Amino acid sequence: METLCEFELAVPYTSWRPTAMALSANRAQLAVGTLHRDPRREPSGLLVEQFQLTPQAAGAEFPPMGDWIVLAAPGGEPPGNPDAWISRLEPRFAQLLVVLLVGYGPTHGDWRGWVIERGRVQPLAGFRIVGPGMIHAGRLPARPDDSPERWSRVRGALGERTFAKVRGSKVAVIGCSRSGTLIAAELAALGVRELALLDGDKIEPHNLDGMILASETDLGQPKAIALGRRLVEFRPDLLVTAVTTPFASRESAARLAGSDLIVTCVDRDTPRLRAARWAREQIVPHLDIGAGVTRAATGERQLAADVRLLLPGPGAGCVLCCGGLGDRAQAEYELHAPRGALPRRPEEAWNARGRLGSLIPLNSLAVSTGVQSWLDLVEGSLRASVWHRLRWVPGRGLDVNAGLVAGATGCGGCGTA
Repeated sequence: METLCEFELAVPYTSWRPTAMALSANRAQLAVGTLHRDPRREPSGLLVEQFQLTPQAAGAEFPPMGDWIVLAAPGGEPPGNPDAWISRLEPRFAQLLVVLLVGYGPTHGDWRGWVIERGRVQPLAGFRIVGPGMIHAGRLPARPDDSPERWSRVRGALGERTFAKVRGSKVAVIGCSRSGTLIAAELAALGVRELALLDGDKIEPHNLDGMILASETDLGQPKAIALGRRLVEFRPDLLVTAVTTPFASRESAARLAGSDLIVTCVDRDTPRLRAARWAREQIVPHLDIGAGVTRAATGERQLAADVRLLLPGPGAGCVLCCGGLGDRAQAEYELHAPRGALPRRPEEAWNARGRLGSLIPLNSLAVSTGVQSWLDLVEGSLRASVWHRLRWVPGRGLDVNAGLVAGATGCGGCGTA
């Protein structure tokens, strides 16, 4: 007997597209994969990173308590229940099995999905294809817009479909200083539903020239809390979660649950690497933004920024293989060292390695480039990971080198073989 929808599936576009194409070419095939649960999402998440094509599948091929999925495009009329598939697949009693059937209807866009566990059958709440278009097929009703005039210009510029996706998004921002403040403000102005702000540092005098929403009354306050307070004043309907515990803690991981995008605006490689791995595990796009003014070996000032929007899934690229880490060995050590371990090297000051400071105009260029790249992804025109390198040449203007990127061979971060 079917009950309430409790589970939603998430799969990266880089795995979904070739699998769906193969199934449409040969409808007798099945695609199977291993599921990972994320109970902190709402509905509870079932995550699958990769599929394997096979003519047959059975519960005996998986661990007795393993969770797995069968994806098929059988054609014909959609079944009203999964009984025939349960008899065919014979899932073990303690296994959780998802049966997802796609490709029905005149446009081949309809689907049926069920979750089977311990003899209980319930409809799948929906599934998300994380990538171009950020596709979400679900049974849950869309939330009505109770303030159409408030968002009329943004809706007009983005279009109804893209605006609805932005309006329902949750974004996690790690690092709430200069670029972090700017991107949180831009996302709030675009209408995102929820922001999770993570930063354990407190506001110091040297932060005030770059945190546009902070004032001297905020000195000594945690950055995430001060920023969150200002954002709620700007948009009272915005859901803001401020986290001041370390990114590696259970509390911060729980507060990130259900995010549609994770953003890093950090000076250190360790949180950048941790975010990249979290994004892969949770099947979430990762936007990494770095900007600064440095002194070149020739003595000239360099105003430069790197903006990477990296999609989840095998071979899509990550900060390990797309130039995002200055010292991977140091980041790996800090990531895995036990609490209280001696540092591998002394912590560097913010102005080490020729760094002179930062400028709001440069940070704004980088942040707006990143946000627009995300909007392109949500709209569907961006089809792969993208990397923008921005350089402002005094007296000449802006140089931009941009291109789509993919994972490097042998990268362990994004699963590139």
